[in-house]
Amino acid sequence: MAQEYGVDIASVKGSGPGGRISREDILAARQGAATITVTKVVQPTIQKRFKLEGIRKAVAERLGFSARTVVPVTLTMEADATQLMLIREKESSISFTALFVKAAAKTLESHNNVNSTIEGDEITTYSDVNVAVAIHTEQGLVAPVIRNANRRSLKEINGEIDDLSRKAKENHLTIENLTGGTFTITNLGAYDVESFAPVINPPQCAILGLGRIAYKPYVNESQVSVRPSTLLTLVFDHRIIDGAPAARFLQDLKRKLEDPQALL
Repeated sequence: MAQEYGVDIASVKGSGPGGRISREDILAARQGAATITVTKVVQPTIQKRFKLEGIRKAVAERLGFSARTVVPVTLTMEADATQLMLIREKESSISFTALFVKAAAKTLESHNNVNSTIEGDEITTYSDVNVAVAIHTEQGLVAPVIRNANRRSLKEINGEIDDLSRKAKENHLTIENLTGGTFTITNLGAYDVESFAPVINPPQCAILGLGRIAYKPYVNESQVSVRPSTLLTLVFDHRIIDGAPAARFLQDLKRKLEDPQALL
């Protein structure tokens, strides 16, 4: 730039970090400024600096791979959570996440295109339904797997989620705990999140994001009432699934959640 504008770069005093010459310095010299005012660059105070490694590095690499390769499409659907709330009142030890895992696993039985993975140009569908559940730890995000969740009781699923959460927080998860998932669920409802579009966990083809359960107005003809509801967000890989089949999966999941007696 200095050559283009005929500026003697040796005579330019840089205003950037370490005396680095910036574009603005060249422009000021070109305009014939007698002196260039050096402005002190104020950097934010550093609290700490650490290397990207361990679980955090593994998560970053997987999410980066997903962003580079997946063709994500997002569908969001509202579900009435009245019956889920009633179950929680009767069975307070059962978590909402366990209910969602069981409902999703049973729905996947009849939507095996969603229960699939893609690697290269090969798509694999599975008869086993292994649901990974995203868990936040101080070391980073992990997604241990509940195997054959469609054949497990609700109490078994709830107990395994508790056990995997404990192992995750103590950094005791094994490779077996973390591999073999065919579908992932992530729940941010506890943080008052309404809805979000999570990143697909490769090589899986879909992930379900769960928001909070909140009371909202419900209109039935001329009657207005208040009901608990939640937003279900399905992100799927369009290379494997088209919009209509993905929507049918979400519809079936919604029905199971609104009438969850079969899950008990």
